[in-house]
Amino acid sequence: MPEESPWRSGPWIAMALCALVLIACNGVQEPGSSDPPVTDPPPSVHVRQEIHSLTQPQIDAYRAGVALMKSRPADDPTSWIYQANIHGFPGTSQICDVTPGPVQPAWETCQHGNFFFLPWHRMYLYYFERILRAAAQEAIGDPNYDFTLPYWDYEDPEFEDLPEPFRVPADTAQNPLFVPDPRRAFNCNSIVPGQPCVSASTASATVALSLIPFCNCPAGEVCTDCLGGLTPSEAFGGQFTPVPQHSAGNFGELESQPHNVVHVALGGNVGWMSFVPCAARDPIFWVHHANIDRLWQVWLNQNAGRSNPLGEQVWTDETFQFFDENGQSVTLTACEVLNMATQLDYVYDGVPVENVVLCGAPQPEAVAGPGPPPAAVELAAIEPARRSLGRDAVRVAVNLPPEDVSIETVGEPKRRWVVVEGLTLRTPGAYYQVYLNLPEGTEPDPEGDYFLGNIAIFGEVHEDDPGGSRSFEITDHVVSLQEKGEWSGEVELTFVHGNPSPTIETIEAEPEEFIRFSHVRVIER
Repeated sequence: MPEESPWRSGPWIAMALCALVLIACNGVQEPGSSDPPVTDPPPSVHVRQEIHSLTQPQIDAYRAGVALMKSRPADDPTSWIYQANIHGFPGTSQICDVTPGPVQPAWETCQHGNFFFLPWHRMYLYYFERILRAAAQEAIGDPNYDFTLPYWDYEDPEFEDLPEPFRVPADTAQNPLFVPDPRRAFNCNSIVPGQPCVSASTASATVALSLIPFCNCPAGEVCTDCLGGLTPSEAFGGQFTPVPQHSAGNFGELESQPHNVVHVALGGNVGWMSFVPCAARDPIFWVHHANIDRLWQVWLNQNAGRSNPLGEQVWTDETFQFFDENGQSVTLTACEVLNMATQLDYVYDGVPVENVVLCGAPQPEAVAGPGPPPAAVELAAIEPARRSLGRDAVRVAVNLPPEDVSIETVGEPKRRWVVVEGLTLRTPGAYYQVYLNLPEGTEPDPEGDYFLGNIAIFGEVHEDDPGGSRSFEITDHVVSLQEKGEWSGEVELTFVHGNPSPTIETIEAEPEEFIRFSHVRVIER
């Protein structure tokens, strides 16, 4: 279905200019004056605010800047479509329109499923924000207007619905932040009772923030700061890779949850946010990623051994290309984006910039971090086979040997995980809630005792994909089941489709398979 782009004909820009020359964020036009107000020069450090705290004049300027970017041709690096295509661009117009003309520099260079995920997206947002700031300044006629990209704190229970500026008015001609159905999940554009756009369990970053290692080191690689012996989702920031990979499948925990899950919750089966080539065309993409960028700093601020992998030269030295507000090509490395306040001139409201060490700077007094983990012992596994996840719930059981059934609760118990392996994407647009030993007849409840977490893949479909993994620690869950007398030594996982569907017709039209996996193991350390 072709995407709608009525703003290119100009009515929104004209309307926005007429309205916004009267009001800017910090000033009002004097009676009888023909010139727009000009604010004082912006501060040296820009403050990114939570989207719900923006004033109406700020929202108006935001929309005016977006509309101006959308009016620019696709080969202009400061245009909306050029910037979106840096993340990815489609080969067909099934979900979003193919951009005519030759492929442009830096297109389809996003980093997913590896430890470049966080620095690459910080660079991407930084230059996008500069372009949008300049566009807003031009659109409202104020060269000093201090636009900053907002973020959406969807983990706050009060903010589970899609922020109103992105859905009201529900008209692309009046509101360039709006994307019509079905290019967003139906429960996001219209408020459906009992079906928030992004629920608290979907948005939770609790597990990611609790982790200390930034990255894991896969077998066969030589790493300095990335820990070997971990699964990718036991690390905060992703898996070591010797070269950038546009779309790999070994996600760090923050990328798995909440990043991937929020993407497919917002996009649904055929929405832009579920598809890497289309995602950045939806304006909600940018406030989602601003929140992920904010959580990186929140993680660092906890200290206790948390640090960026400055010893991994491939991470610190790899160069990525972007474009600035003048359309000029620029490059950045991770070393140049570590301190958002001093290197990039922005901060998040209420989030101090702490525990940041720059490349080449003297190391602070060491805080003990995790050492190499104990070797993992496989307790049990199921035979590898193709297993598909569609709309219906799927149960998979792994029986532990009798000698490994119980967990000793005296002292510090050994830790156990279930690892789901061979995870591959078959059709974008679905996430799955995973439950441990959910009793037959019990309603799945992501706020309940049996819930482990979510599985979502925000990536691309590759027929030869060997698959990634997703691990969940089950130690405390097993102890709880033992205490309730519900533990028999069988690890049964139940996979429940998490995205709501509005009608029977929609369910029938959905593909039979969204995600495939091949193996489940139970390990102990």
